[in-house]
Amino acid sequence: MQRIIKRENLLQNVVTQGTLLESLLKDTILPLSIVGDVRGRGVLWGVELVRDKSKKQPFDRELKIAHKVARRAMELGLAVLLSPGEGGDMLMDLLILSPPYNVTEAEVRTIVSLLGEAIQFVAGELSV
Repeated sequence: MQRIIKRENLLQNVVTQGTLLESLLKDTILPLSIVGDVRGRGVLWGVELVRDKSKKQPFDRELKIAHKVARRAMELGLAVLLSPGEGGDMLMDLLILSPPYNVTEAEVRTIVSLLGEAIQFVAGELSV
């Protein structure tokens, strides 16, 4: 495994594509009405969904907003992971992006585009 990582220069790809992923998430996903934060490193990123951006208030748990976004993303061809829904004492809707180390620039751009589309679709249903 380590030989493959070295031979295919995968660590450098993680740095390069991770930098692009960070930039695209912060520029196009973070401004969306129900996105409270994006955080991560390399090619592992979380997108926190919130009811109120200014106060970072989470949605009511029974709304299952992250599940709805993940379902819509899947319909569009993008698989995202869901957090267990808790961060200490705080409930949260968190989507996790974790593309493979050999992800390409085109794939990173597609991931962010599809995620944005899924988030906007769910936000539209909420009239947010």
